[in-house]
Amino acid sequence: MMTSKLLIQRSFLFPARGLHKNPVFYNSVDPKEVDHFTKFGDEWLNPNGPMKPLFSMNDLRIPFVRNGLVNTKKISEEKSKSPKYLSGVKILDVGCGGGILSLPLARLGADVTGLDPTPKLIEIAEANAKKNLPGGVLRFECGTIEEHSLTNSE
Repeated sequence: MMTSKLLIQRSFLFPARGLHKNPVFYNSVDPKEVDHFTKFGDEWLNPNGPMKPLFSMNDLRIPFVRNGLVNTKKISEEKSKSPKYLSGVKILDVGCGGGILSLPLARLGADVTGLDPTPKLIEIAEANAKKNLPGGVLRFECGTIEEHSLTNSE
């Protein structure tokens, strides 16, 4: 079985290379955004609430992921038509929030790690996954992409 990896990142990481022996990374977390999204609390899971646009975007994002994997030959056209076409694919969802994208990707068979710097949102995402995806391959981590990259070379 071929394993593919996919990074879904909603913010940017800019390495500054110069005279430094190791790259220096700028923090990609905007504290104003963290405060803004934390205020929504449990409304994160309401598909008709303030996160409705994110739920709606899944109708575009999920086919985009599938088509990208088919076009780059990470999965076959035939496999892309199966209910678990993302099995064998590892996905890092950076800035996952309440897991609005992470959960559907895991339902399609992906091995998903959701990463967000907001403890409250990770708590919400974990509770949602426990309720709606028992036994699925879905983990959530509270932290930044900079922190995650220090211990995860994939």
